Amino acid sequence: MFEIIAQTSAPAPTEIPTPSPIASILALLVGIGMLVCWIMEIMAAFKKEEKPTMGIISLVGGLLCTPLIPLIIGWINAKKWGIQKIMLIWTILIVVFGILYGTIFASMMSSLPTQP
Repeated sequence: MFEIIAQTSAPAPTEIPTPSPIASILALLVGIGMLVCWIMEIMAAFKKEEKPTMGIISLVGGLLCTPLIPLIIGWINAKKWGIQKIMLIWTILIVVFGILYGTIFASMMSSLPTQP
């Protein structure tokens, strides 16, 4: 009797969904590009400012809060620091990363089994 209950109550083993390897590699490369742009923005903040407060806020805000803080600081000071191209590339990379992440997430969610 216990064997029948144990067999019927255990869920069937399911396959773990995995993301597309091409999308994962592209997301990794875009993430590395975003990191490089962030480092360049921090370097510009420390080089161009008399006081390092914007560089410190960008560094701490990016590590502890969200990458949007250094992005906003960079765009506010882009003309003064001369990093308009870096900020444009960084913004494009963030949009591309969001699209790739959404694609990976959607493909993984669509491969999950549905409940009856």
